[in-house]
Amino acid sequence: MKKSLLAIAVAAAMPLAAQAQVTLFGVFDLGYRDNGTTFQMASGQWAGPRVGVRGSNDIGGGLKANFHVESPIGYLGTANWDTSRGAFAGLSGGFGRIDFGSRILSPSFWAAAAIDPTGQSGLTITPYGGIGARIDKAAYYTSNSLSGLVVRAAVQMSDDNNGDSGFDASGVYTAGPLTVAVAFGDNGTKDGMSLGASYNLKVANIRVRYIDSELNNVEAFVIGASVPFGKTTAFIDFLKDERDAKVDKTLVGVSHALGKNTWVYGYHKGEDNKDDVIGVGLRHAF
Repeated sequence: MKKSLLAIAVAAAMPLAAQAQVTLFGVFDLGYRDNGTTFQMASGQWAGPRVGVRGSNDIGGGLKANFHVESPIGYLGTANWDTSRGAFAGLSGGFGRIDFGSRILSPSFWAAAAIDPTGQSGLTITPYGGIGARIDKAAYYTSNSLSGLVVRAAVQMSDDNNGDSGFDASGVYTAGPLTVAVAFGDNGTKDGMSLGASYNLKVANIRVRYIDSELNNVEAFVIGASVPFGKTTAFIDFLKDERDAKVDKTLVGVSHALGKNTWVYGYHKGEDNKDDVIGVGLRHAF
């Protein structure tokens, strides 16, 4: 009798389990960095180490319920678990996707990542035009692709943002080798924008960006290129700051793929009036 009841319970649960799609994911990134003062082991130079769970469930009527929980991890003598890399949930369907939660990668992030050679990683020298990399306590909309255009917008209520409502939006358009990205953000007291484009010539991917942001206290032009050599890619970026206190930055680096989700990298970062930074690392994602 007990076996029969167990069999019935398992059979009843199987359709529900088949509807749910849950993925465990993560990134490990470890290497060495010399910042002119110290030479030591460093984590998260390219991408912050993390582990998370995301999933979706078909709830019928063309709708899916989605969730995402992500935490940084420490493996240099510290260990921690929190949701500072994202905790949100929402619905998706023919209208696109809407999420509610905190620490969501902002629309401005996706506009920058579409142009940046490292996907707006920890190596980038390019600031955000909008509200920053992540947005807290927000309602967030992502459109489906509209003939190559993806629109994102996020809103913070004033009571969730120190008394000031916040807004961040971006559009990324891709047509063959051309990508164009624009972003705008306003945290209630300051605003900022960015506009960029890249073009893939196959032998090289060239790009340019303009950022004018009170949020990041920067007005700058960025030009750069990436050149692939089989599994190896070399990249260079140069940032020219147009503020009164001018600050120029450079990034030169190389990455080599060891597999689909694993690569080694090395880089040199320079900035006016600061010591150069040189680093190497290994990144693996699962």
